[in-house]
Amino acid sequence: YQRRVHGDILSVYFFSPFSVSVSFSLLVFTKMISGLWQGERSGGSAGSGGQGPAPLVWSLSLQTQNPSLYGAALEGDDSFILHGSWNPETNAVLFVDERPGATRVMYRGRYVQPPGNAQGNIVGTWSSDDGVASGTFGCCLVEQKDALHLSGHWAGVARPSPDLADFIPTNPIQWTLTVLRGGELGCKIFGCGFFDDSGDVPGRPMIFFALCGAWDPATGQVDLKKIYESTAETEGYCLTYTGILKHGSPGWQMEGQWDNPKGASHGTFTCTLRRPQQKPAVFLDHDGGVDDFLALLLLCHKSVKLIGVTVTPADTEIEPAVSVTRKLLDIANFSEVSVGQGTLDGVHPFPPAWRAEAYIMDAFPILNTQSDSDAQVSPLPGQQFLAETILASPTPVTLVMTGPLTNLAWALDKYPAIEANVAELVWMGGAVDVKGNVYEADFERAAAEWNVFWDAPSAARVFKASFPIRLFSLDATNHVPVTTDFVRRFGPQSHFPLSNFAGNAWATTVKCEKLWKEPYYAWDALTAAYVRCRDICEFEEVKLSVVTEGREEGRTIRDPEHGRVVLLAQKVNAQKFYDLCVQDFRR
Repeated sequence: YQRRVHGDILSVYFFSPFSVSVSFSLLVFTKMISGLWQGERSGGSAGSGGQGPAPLVWSLSLQTQNPSLYGAALEGDDSFILHGSWNPETNAVLFVDERPGATRVMYRGRYVQPPGNAQGNIVGTWSSDDGVASGTFGCCLVEQKDALHLSGHWAGVARPSPDLADFIPTNPIQWTLTVLRGGELGCKIFGCGFFDDSGDVPGRPMIFFALCGAWDPATGQVDLKKIYESTAETEGYCLTYTGILKHGSPGWQMEGQWDNPKGASHGTFTCTLRRPQQKPAVFLDHDGGVDDFLALLLLCHKSVKLIGVTVTPADTEIEPAVSVTRKLLDIANFSEVSVGQGTLDGVHPFPPAWRAEAYIMDAFPILNTQSDSDAQVSPLPGQQFLAETILASPTPVTLVMTGPLTNLAWALDKYPAIEANVAELVWMGGAVDVKGNVYEADFERAAAEWNVFWDAPSAARVFKASFPIRLFSLDATNHVPVTTDFVRRFGPQSHFPLSNFAGNAWATTVKCEKLWKEPYYAWDALTAAYVRCRDICEFEEVKLSVVTEGREEGRTIRDPEHGRVVLLAQKVNAQKFYDLCVQDFRR
């Protein structure tokens, strides 16, 4: 990571002449090291010439994405921006403290984690730009104790007022923030945030801002102000955030109103303190086919943090598909998960008979034991619900998609910041080295696969994104046909609600082999099963492109020269998949 600051380049490849006589080993590199840091610096005091040690109080994040180091220093009631770089391989750090009207200070050092100290330290040297003052510094990551402070990375969204939504976007919140809960430093809030799309400020692809304010422990009232780096374009902008700090089911949250007097804009905001978690955050986008619903049930498991579901109106009629989704969330005890109803159409519609299957499943007795569903439908269109849920997630999201990529393509264009918060895309789509399953007139027979064919331009758009893609194409799913023997295994355990639904749903498909000489496959269930069982298959790294026009529209082809790198599922352990479904649905 490099950044030009007043003519100087900060780079992880700069090494300063100092040594640390501490033996350490960093056994695990975390994606983010974030929190409250306290220590002191000694030597000449920049701007004053003093020699005594000066306290350091920082809210700071080190992370493996750009910016790799950013935060703020607290002095009195004010917060000042820190930004620079951290190299996770060498643990070298290089960052600056620059504040209006003061000489800039450069810090050079290393992040170290001595044995037995899980908190870690940053130690090194500092110097002022004018060469007058220099010395050494050291600080320690303070243990997280909610009674004393709430520190780390806060993620969320700031939305404009509805009357401004046509020309002011919803922006991500990415803050390194500390809430001090009393003690000698008082009840203060300080930190730093950034925008990585600051196109309005020439020469600055990323711009930082300081956050400072206070909160009332008795009421939870929060008052923050945001002050940007000093530039001609940001002069005079001071935004305020007023709201409530509270603890809820996702953890510590802030929510309230924001106001930009100079920009004549205002709106609402919400953000959550990111905490380490074992469960992967997963969002499912499906298109309401028989197998999509089995994929949903596999993800409704205690080992998965399912944060949302959307339904794309592709291989389904949308109303019964949303209804079935809500009812399945209820019987799986995942009623707290909301459902988004997609409104976007593709290019080539699925056959009407296929789309009607959701009506049959919506009538299953096991799904109609109560008059209404507890799982709620989001008031947002499904594609917007997907975008805003991913944007607001405090941890990167594994996005599982078992239908076309239309919603995601829309989201990447309308909410480009979500790209950085997608851990990986796990998608059922395509046919690479096997025949496809599209037999439409005017197109090459069996060249394309339906999830791509329905909206090939959207698939091509998603292939331009930077996050990893794990592709479960027909090459992999052809190894897991839904056989009569497999379906009958659910009979002896049909007293379990999930087995009852799974057995009946898959039973509707066994006619395929008799009627069309081609079995129904567990396309989507296999894709979801990977999230639960990572060794269910192997992957081959290939370069693929999507054909978006002509008789081969919807094909996914090997393209070593111009293709996008994709992890293609191979060597599926079919028996492990079948056993997982049978065992898992005993609930």
